[in-house]
Amino acid sequence: MITNHVLVQHQELTIGSLGLARNIVKFVIDIIMQLLNVSLTGTAVSVTKEIILQKNVNSFKPRALMVKNQKFENNLDPKLEERFIALRRKQSLNANGRSYQHQNLLNETNFQNVQYQQVRPRRPINSWFVDSGCSRHMTGNHALLQDFKLKNGTHVAFGGDAGGKITGEGTVSNGIISFDKVNYCAQLNFNLLSVSQICDKSYSTLFDDSFCYILKPGFKIDNEWVVVKAPRDRDVYKLDMSQIDADTETTCLIAHASNDESQLWHRRLSHSNFRNMNRLVTGNHAVGIPSKKFSTTDLCPACLKGKQHRMSFKSKLENSISKPLQMLHMDLFGPTNVQSIGRKSYCLVIIDDFTRFSWVYFLHAKSETAELLKEFIIKIENQLECKVKTLRSDNGTEFKNANVDLFCAEKGIARQYSAPRTPQQNGVAERKNRTLIEAARSMLADAKIPITFWDEAIATACFVQNRTLLVQDKQKTSYELLFGRKPNISYLKAFGCPVSILNLNEHLGKFESKSDDGFFLGYSSVKRKEGISQAPGPSGSQEDQESNNHEENVNSQMSPNDGGSVQNQPSSDPNAEVIPESFDYFINSPDQVPNFTPHTSSILQDLPNLNTSNLETQVQGGDIPIHRIHKKHPVSQIIGPLNQRTTRSQTEQANVCLYSCFLSQVVPKNISEALQDNSWIEAMQEELLQFRKQEVWKLVDLPEGENAIGTRWLYKNKPDERGIVVRNKARLIAQGYTQEEGIDYEEVFAPVARLEAIRVFLAYASFMKFKVFQMDVKGAFLYGPITDDVYVRQPPGFEDPDYPHRVYKLSKALYGLHQAPRIWYETLSKHLLEHGFTRGQIDPTLFMKRENDDLLCVQVYVDDIIFGSTSESMCKEFEEIMKSRFQMSSMGEINFFLGLQVKQSADGVFINQSKFVEKLLKKFKMQDCQTIRTPSDVNCKIQPDPKGKAVDQTLYRSMIGSLMYLTASRPDIMYAVCVCARYQSDPKESHLVAVKRIFRYLKGKPNLGLWYPYEGNFELYSYSDSDFGGCALDRKSTTGGCQFLGPRLVSWQCKKQTNVSVSTAEAEYIAASAGCSQVLWLQNQLLDYGFNFLKTPIYIDNTAAMFITANPVQHSKTKHIEIRYHFLRDNSEKGLIILIKVHTDKQLADLFTKSFLSGRFEFLIQSIGLINHD
Repeated sequence: MITNHVLVQHQELTIGSLGLARNIVKFVIDIIMQLLNVSLTGTAVSVTKEIILQKNVNSFKPRALMVKNQKFENNLDPKLEERFIALRRKQSLNANGRSYQHQNLLNETNFQNVQYQQVRPRRPINSWFVDSGCSRHMTGNHALLQDFKLKNGTHVAFGGDAGGKITGEGTVSNGIISFDKVNYCAQLNFNLLSVSQICDKSYSTLFDDSFCYILKPGFKIDNEWVVVKAPRDRDVYKLDMSQIDADTETTCLIAHASNDESQLWHRRLSHSNFRNMNRLVTGNHAVGIPSKKFSTTDLCPACLKGKQHRMSFKSKLENSISKPLQMLHMDLFGPTNVQSIGRKSYCLVIIDDFTRFSWVYFLHAKSETAELLKEFIIKIENQLECKVKTLRSDNGTEFKNANVDLFCAEKGIARQYSAPRTPQQNGVAERKNRTLIEAARSMLADAKIPITFWDEAIATACFVQNRTLLVQDKQKTSYELLFGRKPNISYLKAFGCPVSILNLNEHLGKFESKSDDGFFLGYSSVKRKEGISQAPGPSGSQEDQESNNHEENVNSQMSPNDGGSVQNQPSSDPNAEVIPESFDYFINSPDQVPNFTPHTSSILQDLPNLNTSNLETQVQGGDIPIHRIHKKHPVSQIIGPLNQRTTRSQTEQANVCLYSCFLSQVVPKNISEALQDNSWIEAMQEELLQFRKQEVWKLVDLPEGENAIGTRWLYKNKPDERGIVVRNKARLIAQGYTQEEGIDYEEVFAPVARLEAIRVFLAYASFMKFKVFQMDVKGAFLYGPITDDVYVRQPPGFEDPDYPHRVYKLSKALYGLHQAPRIWYETLSKHLLEHGFTRGQIDPTLFMKRENDDLLCVQVYVDDIIFGSTSESMCKEFEEIMKSRFQMSSMGEINFFLGLQVKQSADGVFINQSKFVEKLLKKFKMQDCQTIRTPSDVNCKIQPDPKGKAVDQTLYRSMIGSLMYLTASRPDIMYAVCVCARYQSDPKESHLVAVKRIFRYLKGKPNLGLWYPYEGNFELYSYSDSDFGGCALDRKSTTGGCQFLGPRLVSWQCKKQTNVSVSTAEAEYIAASAGCSQVLWLQNQLLDYGFNFLKTPIYIDNTAAMFITANPVQHSKTKHIEIRYHFLRDNSEKGLIILIKVHTDKQLADLFTKSFLSGRFEFLIQSIGLINHD
């Protein structure tokens, strides 16, 4: 057997007084070798030329000639054989009669047993082997070498072949790549490239299961991916197995998965515990999961919410079950407090005792259990060719009734019931219920999916657990025990991950979006294989199929045609599970109804009770599969095969998806579009249900002389912090523009929180190190009683058929009315004041409550509320106070508020708008633009361009408006946006280029945001600065300023001054006056938090402005300054602020007054607290 490992053997020559004798012996051996080469043409002799000489008192004699255990061919010369035997016998004796044997003698048998092997044919001359065990580049083909030079090299030995001597070296090149110092050995039948020699040239090599990669110099590998290192030793790489860390897996080298990868697979496997995940890997129980050790240093918050429990009882009975279906455990839980999206309230769980394989079914009522159970038993016995022997359940009437008893008696099935009030006797089913519910609760919490999708989460958890949880006493998965093969879990995706769905709207415009966004909700149980779509006639095997792979921008590929058959390519992996290309199959017309005949030898993996009236079936036709994504939510029978026949009435209902369902991603433009989408119909019904609960109106005849206000529907998708739509919101609003002041309403003002107030709230929370939580009031405006007589028309699409001409008289405020916001604010503030809260003196949307040393802070923005406290009990108390009066939606810790993404970590609070940045780049088609390091060009000043090419004003203003909203957390673009905003009235192409530069900057830094650390003081200070006549339009100066609470930036300004300044002193003085205004507001705002700041420092870099503030001297540079700016001097005299000189290099407000090169710009944004936070 030929190996491609080459070891260089160095000749050992002993230099002594008897060197002549050694040379004579060497000469004799060379003659013998030459004779061998001549007589054995076409053969390879495995004889090494290495001779080890032993020094002796009387003479030098060779100790041994190494001959490998091979056989000579029959054409060996007898004389030559005799000479070899004589030489060997001579070597075994010395002058003193002692016997010398070489320790490396390979064969002590007779020389006649040594044979020669036929020389193997050479590989193609251009074929080279990259060998990590080869110490030098080497070839046996002289024709490949360029610049050949003779060389008296060392001898080499090849495993399984004869050795040879290196007789030259040269260069190998194909015109693109070249290798120098390639050794030539005529006896070598392979061309070898040495990995160590490649690495000596500063290149790197990388091997995987398909290729060997030679990488350019400079390649670095992350130590996170290194499993073990084999150090280089004499130009080869040697791994000492005894030195490997004891933590390494015993069967193979298993890498440790990163924390992110561990969390991802934890979510993909329905929040399975890491111990079970590692068992799947080490025991090779599933296909598709990475061979890594999974662990994490972070607790899964979703599992804490979903799985925390008390200690369990440790009792176990001996189990004598030895085959599937010998005993089935079952239990029914419900009714749930929230109906599923399919209006189901109960869940039936069935578990096979031997395999622990589970099935779940969702029901409207308990009465459906008996028929479902009978159908399930008949199907499972037929598919698995086993008989159900025993049913174990509790004493519920859904199991213990005449219908089920008669069925079991006819089939000879024994019944076992648990004792009353003793659920432990039905422990298998009860524990399975808990496992499924905990997993579903964790999945919903992790994905932030509405609770109405609880059935989807339970079905997904059941599907995954059947393939991942190991049966403890058998150390195999339930799937493998039931079907005899390992499950493939490579396609599993995290529940709730985003997906893209191809839009098959027939009236889709040429330039409209071809895909909708959605999120992944599970796996379809219907699976297609070759021939499954053939009709009429037998179908293919009905094995279990999973839904499309969906995760992070996965596209559901769908193609329309006029009808067709589907041919799936068979998998090359016998253990692989086939993945369907679409979610469902459907029938084009009632005439195309296939007759599905189950295959008798097929095994059903997830046996369900599937009502095919809710299915869509693929039929025969063309070559391209037809796919359709439906808006209606799926039926409860989510697991199982198609019935043998699909009736005409069933095809009429063939508009319901099997399992994966999505909220509507398209916002309807009018009521007609909304009424065609079930998602929006349900959203409108939910809104009207709130009206009924709150007794908002009463249907009456319109009195004479009164005016009825029209109503309309407003539709909006509610995304979470990741941008995933989690709710379709429909709101009925009154057309308040028809109201008349003094007749229909009086006072309308209602306060709302400023963004600076929100940032001050979060800064205070970071300083006090308490968590901030978020709540939402459902139908907030509907709680405020209205005193005026207001009549509105019936909502479009929901008119009363018996009284279509009547109107509603409002008893509560309605969205859209001028007075509605004020009524809601008064209602909320009254409720909070009654429970001991105090309202902020400056900010009326801030409510505080103190108990001893603890403080509860509540910030209100219309119906969105954030709150936090130094006491956890006060937070819980506040939730109860709100829920006692209003219907609330608790959202947990704040993560998305007023468009701001808020992340609370162990060391601080991070605020950014990265999702909004991505949305803007996509909206304005800048997602593929080249990035740049600064938002404005220091060498290209924006100025009027009367001769420039005009651009679309609407587009330009839309860009500016979007960027202005982004400045809520991105002060780094404030100056650039403000300068571009000055040209909205007549934008030119040069101005549009400047705006696009901002987007290019955002593309390079989308995740930049404000960082509020827990550590640091809470002192208030400010920076103020101004340029001088920087505006090219009117030569007015630009004011810039920023305010901090310790290291936390809470406020910043960039505004063109209203006056033309005649000196830098005047411009700086006006800027300091503006900064003083903001400081005074913050001082008053912080009084409500218990801070009384005096002599707040304002840092400026202009000495003249400081002198003007301190000395009211009238001279030519100051006598004309408007009086309103002198209030800076007044507040300085009162001791509220103090001006402090700062060097220009440390003036942080510079960021808001001019453009900078990248170095200075990076320094400023880091100094104000902008960071990239992972």
